[in-house]
Amino acid sequence: QRIFSLPFDLLIEEASARIVDEQHSRVPVYDPARGPEYIVGVVYSKDISRLMHFRASARTRFAEAPFTELRLKQVMREVLVVPETKPVLDLLHEFQARRRHLAIVVDEFGSTVGLVTVEDAIEQLIGEVEDEFDVASKTVLTTARGELILDGSVNLRDLETQMRWTLPRDAGVETLAGFLLARLGKIPRGGEIVEYEGRRFTVIEMSGNRISRVRIEKLDHSGDAEPIDRTALENAS
Repeated sequence: QRIFSLPFDLLIEEASARIVDEQHSRVPVYDPARGPEYIVGVVYSKDISRLMHFRASARTRFAEAPFTELRLKQVMREVLVVPETKPVLDLLHEFQARRRHLAIVVDEFGSTVGLVTVEDAIEQLIGEVEDEFDVASKTVLTTARGELILDGSVNLRDLETQMRWTLPRDAGVETLAGFLLARLGKIPRGGEIVEYEGRRFTVIEMSGNRISRVRIEKLDHSGDAEPIDRTALENAS
């Protein structure tokens, strides 16, 4: 599949129009003298948007707008480059440590063979990450002891809005399974436990490498489990 990239000598105005057409949030930048394969940086669409907004505002106050000859090489950021043999879990750790969301993949000869995003890596481990879905649309079970059992694919934003739980979305993690995977630092087999801010999360079912079912218990001050109020989930359904 073709990598959408832009030459580093492209004017900001032209780059902005191209990025809007392609609808990418991060775009690789290449050296035009060496060709599209030679990626030297990455540009963020939000950086371009901010510059364009600043120029539009400045145009009303100054006779000549600033940054009229600004090019991508002046605003691009460092790009992460990884070998195609790098394990996916190691890649996720590097994304998290270096606070990156995109990497260029190269072969043993240093030639570009593709790009990979945080979402790509997570999907390889836990299944497809959907942009939107409701917690209540997924199977929610309550045990006799008041524990919740949720699909690993439940979105963290939905847990935050419906259950008032705040779980970290480090390195682009968007699902309950992704949160657990980041905390465990390995692909679980089942039975692994993560305790975070008064709750105990237990991996109770795997589907291949994907965390498919998670049991959640609320802990009291002594560390023992107590029932969870699932009213918010029922009201959302």
